[in-house]
Amino acid sequence: MKTAYIIIIFLIASPLCYSQTYQPLVKEGRYWIYQFRQSEPENCGLLWVTNWEVHYFGKDTIISDKRYKPIIIGNLKIDNEIGKVYKPYTIINSTIAGYFREEIAEKKIYMLPTDNFFNPCDEEFEFLLFDYSLKRGDSINQCVGKLIGAGYFTESYSYIDSIVEKVYIDGKLTRFFYTFGAFRPCGLVLPRVGALVEGFGFEDGPIYGWHNREFIDYCEGTFEQCNIISSTKEINSSAHFPLLSPNPVTEYLKIISVENFENVHIYNTSGKLILVSYNEQINVSDFIPGLYIATIFTAGKTFNLRFVKI
Repeated sequence: MKTAYIIIIFLIASPLCYSQTYQPLVKEGRYWIYQFRQSEPENCGLLWVTNWEVHYFGKDTIISDKRYKPIIIGNLKIDNEIGKVYKPYTIINSTIAGYFREEIAEKKIYMLPTDNFFNPCDEEFEFLLFDYSLKRGDSINQCVGKLIGAGYFTESYSYIDSIVEKVYIDGKLTRFFYTFGAFRPCGLVLPRVGALVEGFGFEDGPIYGWHNREFIDYCEGTFEQCNIISSTKEINSSAHFPLLSPNPVTEYLKIISVENFENVHIYNTSGKLILVSYNEQINVSDFIPGLYIATIFTAGKTFNLRFVKI
């Protein structure tokens, strides 16, 4: 009888213990497949297929002494004139949308954006994207509030209305943080309930999508196991987005991970040009402490990055 009691207690306690296990998001071997359609501007109806994408995390890269994984967007080959894609999915070109950093103990995920990502915070610094430590009644962070359009309906940003545990697409028991906003807006913006999903990002993946994006497939494993092949070379995740280090800085500021560097213009927050340099290492020891904007010119691209002089 004692053995039976022990088994019953274990069976009752096991789901509780499992449900308390945090589900990480940022790891390699996860693939989100999307289809995009042309949208009618008048009524937001979806028409023909325009393109397909796969989103996935790349290998670790160190940026300013922090460990990130790039979130890569791969454009898929379309197999016929009606926009159909057949397996295996074939990546024809790729780009980096940004860099994700996950603090598992804090249950928080930060993003360092690139020019290829719609940045709700309008800044080049790392920002908090997902916070899965929130409890019912807590306010969501401003970045996500802007991204999901919570400000359309309330002066303050939205809050967590409820937290529900359920098994999701990846087969794992995870938590859904339900909140309020203009999820997937188009035309007349109407309020609706949506969720931030622990271990998954938004309900359809780590990068926010608009109404014309359809979530088609999800897979975990290797390229081969997930029926994905790539006709492109592996992306060097540190070579597509210039960075400033150290930041904040006291003396020498270095421009790193930049290709075809030409020059940099440094401005203060009033828009006054402070310095023009043709070197990738700049002495800022004489700068007045505060915030500055570095406009980096490369062959064919311009990047605006912020740094703090202390």
